[in-house]
Amino acid sequence: MFTLNSVMLAGRLGADAEIKTLPGDKGKVASFNLAVERSYKDRLGKWHSETDWFRVVTFVPSLIDKVLAKQATKGRLVFVQGALRARSWDQDGQRRTSIEIEVDANGGITPVVEDKA
Repeated sequence: MFTLNSVMLAGRLGADAEIKTLPGDKGKVASFNLAVERSYKDRLGKWHSETDWFRVVTFVPSLIDKVLAKQATKGRLVFVQGALRARSWDQDGQRRTSIEIEVDANGGITPVVEDKA
């Protein structure tokens, strides 16, 4: 049986990446929101634009220290390759669930150099 969990997105950071140190000196975690815009033409020929937001998280030290800490600023265009992960927690007596894109050592986060022309 073949299974695959892979996501590739290109979009802009909604804010600077947030980097936190995990308790007990267990490394760092970085997260950010990625805005991916799509445009389409309806049946009447009118153009529409919509933005989808995705939460991206990574625990990979080299990505956090070399890429995100230095280059992940609000509005920056980045390419992300990772996998969908679901996590759940209890908050105020209610069960909450979130779907995130987790970037591990097999994925990547690459800032895109934009042409200023």
